[in-house]
Amino acid sequence: MEYPVCELYSTEYGPATVQMVSTNSSPPMAYPVQVPPGHMMQQVVDGTGTLRHVILSPEPRALATMPPYVSDGVELRPLQSTSQPPPPFYPAPPPPQGFGPPPYPPHAMYGAGGQQTGAGLLAAGAAPMQQGPSPPPQQTQMPPPHGPKDQRSQRRIQRMRRKLNEKQRQPAGGSRASPSPSPSPGDHKNGRRTASEPEENGEPSGDSTSSVCSQQDDEDRAVCEFLSKLRPPQVSEITRGSALVSWAHPDVTVDQLSIAPDQLSYELSMAESRSGSGGSAPPPPAAFRRVCADRTVSAELTQLRPATTYYLTLQCSLAALQGTVTAPVSFTTLAAPPEQPRPPTLLSKTKTNLHVKWSAPADNGSRISQYVLECDAGQGFSEVTRCRSKQHTVTHLQPATAYRLRVAACNELGQGPFSEPVTLQTAGLVPPPPEPPRLDEATAAQLSLSWSRRPTDDSFDVHMEKDGSKYGFLALYSGPDTRHRANGLTRNTSYRFKLRAINEEGASRWSETVSYRTVLPAAGGSCPADAAPEFCGGAAGTLALEYELELTLDEPSDGAEEPPAASRVYSGSDTECTVSTLLPGRPYRLQVRAVNRVGAGPWSESLSVLSGAGPPSPPAAPSVSARSPHALLVRWAEPASNGAAVTEYRLELAVGSAAFQPVYTGTALQHEARGLQPATAYRLRVAASNSAGAGPPSEPTVTVTPAASPAAVTCVEAEPTATSLTLSWQPPADHGAEVLHYTVEVSERLCSTAGPQPRLTVNQLAPDTVYRIRVQAVNSVGPGPFSAVYRWSTLSLPPAPPPLEVTHTAHNFVRLRWGDVKQQTERIVYSLECEAKNGEFYVVYEGSGTQFKMARLSEDTEYRLRICAANEAGEGPYSNVVSTRTTRQPPPSVRGLRLGDRTERSCTLEWLPVKSGASADQRPSYELQLTPAGRQHEFQTVYTGPEVQYRLTGLEPQTDYQARVCCRPATGECGPFTAPLRFTTPAAPPPPPAARAAAATSQTAKVGEHKERSVAGLGK
Repeated sequence: MEYPVCELYSTEYGPATVQMVSTNSSPPMAYPVQVPPGHMMQQVVDGTGTLRHVILSPEPRALATMPPYVSDGVELRPLQSTSQPPPPFYPAPPPPQGFGPPPYPPHAMYGAGGQQTGAGLLAAGAAPMQQGPSPPPQQTQMPPPHGPKDQRSQRRIQRMRRKLNEKQRQPAGGSRASPSPSPSPGDHKNGRRTASEPEENGEPSGDSTSSVCSQQDDEDRAVCEFLSKLRPPQVSEITRGSALVSWAHPDVTVDQLSIAPDQLSYELSMAESRSGSGGSAPPPPAAFRRVCADRTVSAELTQLRPATTYYLTLQCSLAALQGTVTAPVSFTTLAAPPEQPRPPTLLSKTKTNLHVKWSAPADNGSRISQYVLECDAGQGFSEVTRCRSKQHTVTHLQPATAYRLRVAACNELGQGPFSEPVTLQTAGLVPPPPEPPRLDEATAAQLSLSWSRRPTDDSFDVHMEKDGSKYGFLALYSGPDTRHRANGLTRNTSYRFKLRAINEEGASRWSETVSYRTVLPAAGGSCPADAAPEFCGGAAGTLALEYELELTLDEPSDGAEEPPAASRVYSGSDTECTVSTLLPGRPYRLQVRAVNRVGAGPWSESLSVLSGAGPPSPPAAPSVSARSPHALLVRWAEPASNGAAVTEYRLELAVGSAAFQPVYTGTALQHEARGLQPATAYRLRVAASNSAGAGPPSEPTVTVTPAASPAAVTCVEAEPTATSLTLSWQPPADHGAEVLHYTVEVSERLCSTAGPQPRLTVNQLAPDTVYRIRVQAVNSVGPGPFSAVYRWSTLSLPPAPPPLEVTHTAHNFVRLRWGDVKQQTERIVYSLECEAKNGEFYVVYEGSGTQFKMARLSEDTEYRLRICAANEAGEGPYSNVVSTRTTRQPPPSVRGLRLGDRTERSCTLEWLPVKSGASADQRPSYELQLTPAGRQHEFQTVYTGPEVQYRLTGLEPQTDYQARVCCRPATGECGPFTAPLRFTTPAAPPPPPAARAAAATSQTAKVGEHKERSVAGLGK
């Protein structure tokens, strides 16, 4: 049975031509096309350059001779063998593994090598040739075709490949390329034109199209269901930053689909679980991103974050068909040491300390247990501290020195990387007092000064004081130079100077004061010493004409009705003078007149002048109000400016009688001083400054800050027991109010002391438990801050006494046993005690063993014993008293058992006496036993008494006997027997007949004075 090429019609047709049109300019090439089972394909290039595929049936019917067919001027005829070579034959490429049927032999119309041997077709446009009848085709043995199920699988795969190729050939605009028109205007069916048959491209038309599409959709749906049966991936080899993901191909045997596993593609997607999302629900589908798309069945994920949960999904696809996405599979990477933290930052610094802090890095799945801070002073990094807090104060440093600091975090998995080093510098020292300034040059109005610069000096302040001035030292120069010239000085006057150095850390103390004097000009006058107000200058003359100068303050005094009176400030023959001791910033009027021998002339016109500005006057004492125990609000009034506006106020504060320190500099008339100590006396004063210099300070105001709650408690110590903690601490500063009591927090349990005693015992605690301890002091103001958290652990309970057991008792020792070493989890020391005659117990053993042999005991004596156990927590209770009694001492064994005189019917046995400390009346007795040898008889006692020899009578002649002896003391307990002594009685001589008859009737033994005994019948 043959299978048609076209699935839509049951009529067999052939050959079928499939037109393949290339969209590029490259020459046509053979294209792999899958043909139905049992068919062959020929690829031919026609005259227009179009590559055509001719599919031939394996057993074509004999073609009837037909007349030539002319189409558009081209005649098509059946061909016979000619001299022209046949068109090239392109064998179909072998199908992929798992696809298509096995290869079939060539078509009957071609040879094995692909040569044309039968009828064929001319390409369109070729010259017609006259042909004869075609010979019948050769019959070829064909293998049995595949079943319908394999054919459906092949057709399904062909359609999927065709869809993929069409999708790849679609233009950018998305429109599908239209097929090339047929070379003939009408439809053809085996060379005949029809109107109802499908076109050459093989696509059905009409109602058959819907049926084909429906069948095709069903098959696509079946493939998608097959692809959806993919199992979720498996994750293995999980590390801190990588994992191996593997999966298996879908089971191709389930749906009986002939699909090779290497034709399947897989897309692996991954999503990271967001922190704080709550629960374990997987992320939404939009959060997944593709990490792998390949035909492999495994993938290695790298660059993962430690201690992070990831979700994986997998999707399988074949050509353009895709299965559903698998359920998310989660895995969590392993934890790792913490990440690298940021460099430490500086909180504060002093000359010898650096207070730094840092932020916590990512812990990578394991809680950070501590931080490691290292410092480098120029000789390499060294560890400073290991702490749990995120800040630390590095102490014992050098002033004005740069240090490099770095920090690392640690968890139970190890230490993370160190942060980048940061360079911090300690505070420097203020410069020491400098040398006083030197005088380089002096004139009548100038003094040139100079001084030396040291490495610690950045700038300098020079202050000057005029001799006799009531304003004290005034600022002369401030800057980085080491030389200055003071101008506008008074001639022949002394000036005092002092110098101080300044750097970033502050100003030094003032140098020693030096005094320098301006010079007197060559032609200079003298100043009357008794002139009031003071004046200087004026050359002494010999003329009779003199001058008088009067000075008047050109402003009324406060509350005065009359204007101020004029003052004569000079009288003499000079035409110039200097008036001093004027009020700064005041208007004055000057008048002068001449005087001769006749009298005084009229006053000149008034000259109005304004005295130069001076430093401000001292303000009034500031007013102080308490804002809190740690803050004071200080207010002051503006003083007299003395000709220049006040530009700055300087508020100074002193604790008690200490030196004043500046706390504020500015233009405001009030300031809040903070950071003060409670219940402390402070002195405050203020001074004003203007362009002329700094004025004198005000009178100090003394105030006391209010009391506050106590300071934090420090140095908490504990003395633990199994059920209590005895806490003690250093009393803190009471801040002006006496401490009333202390509050102790023991792991959310609050306790209070009865008074201000810094000690408390907390009872009813659990043994071997860690407690968090905080202490705060309370006074009349309120409770102070809690102390730092201290952790103290109670001791374990003392162990219970083990059961004491007597394992063996002898006459002079006792073996004891207790406890089990294998079950001990800590070191335990046992104390075994024995009761003395006075009722007190004494220690006979102390150690960690669990058994003891108590030796050197007295026989037949009762002993009372007890035991207790001790560990780090202390000594536990004693066990119940165990009583035991030693046994009596067994008698010693008898030695030297030997045979003495013997006859055929008697013998003497002797042995050595046993040594005994008993008295003569308590001599031990002996027990002698005898039995015939070689017989199953027990030993029978033949003698009991204190003697050490015994004569046996009534024995049988020529008989073997065994004898043994033991000692039996007066207590009645028998000692061990000696080893049996074996002996044989001699044979008796033959008696006379009369004597033999008498011996047969008597057979008795007599015991006489020598203690003989009859043993006749022994063993019978």
